[in-house]
Amino acid sequence: MALPTDMDLLAGLLPSLSSLSAKERGIFISQAYGVEAPAGTNILWHGKAVDAAYFILSGRAMAGIAAKEGNYRSLSSMTPGDFFGELAALTGAARTADVEAAENTSLLQEPAQVLRSLMGNPALGALFLAKITESLSRTTIYELPRFAGVYQQDVRDLRTVPVEE
Repeated sequence: MALPTDMDLLAGLLPSLSSLSAKERGIFISQAYGVEAPAGTNILWHGKAVDAAYFILSGRAMAGIAAKEGNYRSLSSMTPGDFFGELAALTGAARTADVEAAENTSLLQEPAQVLRSLMGNPALGALFLAKITESLSRTTIYELPRFAGVYQQDVRDLRTVPVEE
């Protein structure tokens, strides 16, 4: 279970989370789990379905995919304040990349159901949609099959999910 101080740390790293109401912050932190990933640990695997997203509190993680030639293609390096797994968590699609801890990394693991329930908060919705758009904008035509399990309607629905009161 995550601690309220973890939420304060995360809100400092991601100012959009500061716009959550006290009730929304309570929901967010009460369902989050603190995760420690030693350097070299796989956190997520491409193609696997996992019902959570991860927020980096400290350390560094690398996202990438295996290339056809047997090499590994790095997609991004993530540091405190970055998050990953939101697309799969919000849509139910399989993971689009592997993520490995590049150094000892502290994370908050947030269940998908909590993220979905908070998508009605405009700042949080905009944050996730901006991240999804950024990921897709870095994608070449040859990489689009990675997103085959992500349905356009699911992404569109993320903009209109009401906040549970």
